[in-house]
Amino acid sequence: MIRIKFQEFILQVIAALLVFVSVLLVIFGLTGGLSEVPFWDSWGGYLGFLRALDAGDYARWWGQHNEHRIVLTRGIFWVAGRFFAGSNQFLVTVNLILLISLVGALIWILRDAARRERIRVSQVLVFGAFLSIWTTSWVQHENLLWAFQSQFFLVQLVPLVSFIFFSYFLYPVRTRRELWPYGFLSIFFGLLSLGTMANGVLVLPVLFLLSVFSKCHRKHIFYVGAATVVSLFVYFRGYESVGHHGSVLRTVTENPLKVLEYIVTYLGGPFYHLFDFAPWTLSFAKLMGVVLIMFAMGFCVLQLRLVFFRITDAGQKMWRWAPLGYLIFIGGSVFVTAGGRAVFGVEQALSSRYSTPALVAWACVGLLVFPVVVQTRVKLLRWFASAIVICLSFVVLRFQTRALRVDSDLLFEREVSALALLFRVNDPAQVGWVSPSVLEAQALADYAFRKGLSLFGSDHFIWLKQGLGSIDSDSISTVGEHGVGVLESVRHIEGEEGFSAVSGWYVCTKKSENFSVPPTRKYLRILDESTGEVLGGAIVGATRLDVQEEPRALAIKSGFKGYVRKKIDLPGTSLLAIGKSGDCNIRLKIAAGRS
Repeated sequence: MIRIKFQEFILQVIAALLVFVSVLLVIFGLTGGLSEVPFWDSWGGYLGFLRALDAGDYARWWGQHNEHRIVLTRGIFWVAGRFFAGSNQFLVTVNLILLISLVGALIWILRDAARRERIRVSQVLVFGAFLSIWTTSWVQHENLLWAFQSQFFLVQLVPLVSFIFFSYFLYPVRTRRELWPYGFLSIFFGLLSLGTMANGVLVLPVLFLLSVFSKCHRKHIFYVGAATVVSLFVYFRGYESVGHHGSVLRTVTENPLKVLEYIVTYLGGPFYHLFDFAPWTLSFAKLMGVVLIMFAMGFCVLQLRLVFFRITDAGQKMWRWAPLGYLIFIGGSVFVTAGGRAVFGVEQALSSRYSTPALVAWACVGLLVFPVVVQTRVKLLRWFASAIVICLSFVVLRFQTRALRVDSDLLFEREVSALALLFRVNDPAQVGWVSPSVLEAQALADYAFRKGLSLFGSDHFIWLKQGLGSIDSDSISTVGEHGVGVLESVRHIEGEEGFSAVSGWYVCTKKSENFSVPPTRKYLRILDESTGEVLGGAIVGATRLDVQEEPRALAIKSGFKGYVRKKIDLPGTSLLAIGKSGDCNIRLKIAAGRS
């Protein structure tokens, strides 16, 4: 007996360590991959929202973002703009907190199931560790790293909480009065789901169906039905369809097989990423999508059997309505998504951001299967299930190590794009790294600079912007031999009259100017030595394996890109590179045969 308890203790410690490693890798990934530059929807959806509020357009709180009304996310945006200078670091931290809260909601269901099904604590702890590792998988890295994506976590968390309260409402107690608070909380979170994403409108209809099929009190069914009707009316009043999406009805009727393929690909998406080392991974992902649907349908039938045939222990199985409610909700969500987006191709269902709902759906299937497995008398089934859990845990942890692969050059290009917007340079090729529209991004970058938001409110960008066109004759006298800089390219930008793009490399060897390890960005003003005029600016930090200067840690990340006023006449103009601290100012050499 003592030996068994000791083995269980060791197993629990190992499980806890694996969870710790998994979450730690996610935190490393967020720290290394974070960019303060707004990306894609963040321009209009985040900065545009803050600008609209400043202009007194409070209707934007409820206004559409594509097909969504992201009220809760906009609340987070408002807090970020009001108290955290529009920091993406704050928004990404919120993403992590929401993901951990989502894990907490799943663990709460597991705890409730274990209490009702009388499962050993040691088994619950180990499976809870697996759920934590699975749900925090790095396959959803786009949602974690993109500061705009908090609604993707909210639209899983808020409906799941609603279904948890609904399951509590169904437990047999001595007086129904004890349960009414849970019923109203379930409806409240169902209404709150309207402010997450468009599929949040499905929560109350699903609650209505669950209330009917679980034979709730007629008064509760009426309340849920009334809330459903009111919510649908409010949500779709003034609603405008998104033009570039396909028609759900037309897509389903004209190409039902493509819609079905999209659905199973979406639901099996996490396995596509986790097993991407194998040639059969896409087919395996589709197969797993089919498996998930079969499990969900099977447990729905089992639960209805408990209700309609009045099985003796049905009251102890009411916890199942929480994961089943989520699975029905996500099934409807994926169906609507497939109808609108299957026109873009099935591969679109494999997007990293779609992994979050699929991960949670599989976690709910695991919650339903877990009590069945631990209570079965078939040892082979228990061993088989244990082997799956162990193997999946290590497959997920193997994938978690990708969080350590920071694409520093991608982050560098995004900062250069922000520099182009700061200087109002019409460079679509560069700005395309962060926004499809140069004009919209320029206007919002101007707003962010005025308000001190995001990267545009940083000391480095303020220094670069305020210096442009000024005379900095004091820096000329400080030019020394503490580094090497080479201007390799001057690129004409079609349609841009004021600036040219420049690139090259810059290594500062003075200790006080050395980059940290790993090297961070360095920001430079580019001066005309003859007049002292600041002609532009550049950012250092691109990978340059060909630069052989010392120290090597700096040379590897010595590539720079930037913009200068077009009036320079190379090689007639002598250019200086001036650092913000002013003690590593050097003369840029002009590379032979520069373009």
